[in-house]
Amino acid sequence: MNEKGYYFAVLIVGLYSQYLYKKAVRDKDEGIPVTNIYYGMAFALSLFSAITVQKNVRDKQRARERE
Repeated sequence: MNEKGYYFAVLIVGLYSQYLYKKAVRDKDEGIPVTNIYYGMAFALSLFSAITVQKNVRDKQRARERE
């Protein structure tokens, strides 16, 4: 159950970062002023998602090795 929570969190964070990036690009194309925080948040959230997936894969492999 704990592992499913991590994957759910990664999914939510990934979707949110994708939304932030899409919104920033769209607003910039429409001439709406966009701060760099949208790009920074999208990058930070996608980085967090990648690290979390790697951690889960590593932990899963270690758990299999112990069995």
